[in-house]
Order: sequence, then structure tokens, then C-alpha cells
Amino acid sequence: LGKVSDSAIHDNVVNVDLNQIVRNVIRVIQAKILNDTTSLNVVGRLEPTLPALTGQEKALYDMVACLGQNAVEACESDAVISFKTAHNDKNIILTVSDTGRGMDRNLQETCFRPFVTTKRSHGAGLGLSIVFGVVQRHGGELFISTKEGKGTTVRVLIPIKLISN
Repeated sequence: LGKVSDSAIHDNVVNVDLNQIVRNVIRVIQAKILNDTTSLNVVGRLEPTLPALTGQEKALYDMVACLGQNAVEACESDAVISFKTAHNDKNIILTVSDTGRGMDRNLQETCFRPFVTTKRSHGAGLGLSIVFGVVQRHGGELFISTKEGKGTTVRVLIPIKLISN
């Protein structure tokens, strides 16, 4: 999708440990699938030296949770969901991949719009639009690659911009 606008972040800005957010989301997903008949493998490859980033902690948690929830809902038994963190000089990089059903071209072009959903019985179609909004508010970039029947990878880049104490 490319560069998202560099909108300013307004309220509740703190230095955020994205690895801790990802660990918390993984725990929630694992607890949910423990009570489900679906056998999913959820993997976290978290960079141990990941610096903090400046942002709205609750919004960043919601972003990671929405990406995780979409991955779970796209997968059937024996699928893999992977969360990976990394960084470069400017950005924290979060990659969420799944080996689920993927998306066709039409869905890929519209998936970040509000109310777009593939779920007939549940889901409001807001998850990926929430992700898009959080990335936009944090001045980041959002990329998606998907292949129908093979899975989806969402890559988020968010500028580090530490708050000085």
C-alpha cells in the first residue's frame, strides 16, 4: 500500500515496548485456540534488542490484536501464524504472517476500508481499517502481500521517535 500520511499523534503518547504487546497478544490467541478445536501454531520471533517506539500504547495493542485476530480467522487446522519484530535506523517493523486462505485481488484492494468483511455470520469488517488508522496516526507505512489459498503477510513500519525524559 505504500506510505501512509505523517499525521501527528495527539493523546497518551509514551515510549512503547512493541515486543511486550506482541507477547500479550500471542498469549490471548493461544488461550482462545486452547478452547477451540482448531490446531494453530502461533510463533513469535521477537528481536531481543528492539528499541521502544513512541506512540499510543492502547492503539498499538489494538493494531496487533486486530492483525492476530484476522490471522486466526483466516486459518484452518494445522496453520501457522507468525509474529516477527525487527528494526532499522528509523523504524520498528512488525510482520504478521499466516498460512491461511489468503485474499483474492479484489479483497486485497479493499481490505483496509471500513465494513469490508468475508465473515457472513460475524465480524463488522473494521479490524484492518483500525490497523490502517493506527499506522496512519503513528506516521507509519503498511504493506500487504497475499496469495489466495496460501496465506497473507502484513508488514507495518512505524517510526521510532523516542520521547526524551
